[in-house]
Amino acid sequence: MCGIAGIITKKHLQVVENKMQIANEVQSHRGPDNAEFSTFKRGYWNVGLCHQRLSIIDISNNANQPMYYGDKGVIIFNGELYNYQQIKKELESYGYSFNTDSDTEVLLIALHHWGIENALKKFNGMWSFAWFNFEENILYLSRDRLGVKPLYYFIDENTNTLYFSSEMKTILSMSDL
Repeated sequence: MCGIAGIITKKHLQVVENKMQIANEVQSHRGPDNAEFSTFKRGYWNVGLCHQRLSIIDISNNANQPMYYGDKGVIIFNGELYNYQQIKKELESYGYSFNTDSDTEVLLIALHHWGIENALKKFNGMWSFAWFNFEENILYLSRDRLGVKPLYYFIDENTNTLYFSSEMKTILSMSDL
């Protein structure tokens, strides 16, 4: 039952790093196998993404998250794509190669290849994810059609900050509400 959390803000990058450490602590029970975060600057905005991992499909460290696809984007993902092997075969037919056996990498490359709208139509499973597309400079948040995997968000209009997470208590802890 992995966990994801993130923030987009104009606050200093050190503040973002501190918020990601808080998120990893609050959600530590969601992923006993690994917990990592990544922070970066995009224009005027500072971004933090963190992931607590419960390894199921690919238990190697190569499948840890946040997972980057070169300089094209980064993803944090909670859930499972049931049809990831079929999607992977289709992407391989287009010339893509994979470094892991994880559904996360298939998800990330599918989003890059088909774009968010067309890729979502192909997915069969349960998920919540945050994908930052560096080429478009856009963060996409998505949850499965039935809402099996939780994804909460809060926009603090006073600080122009977006918080999102697998758990509401994580948002409350990050946002000091």
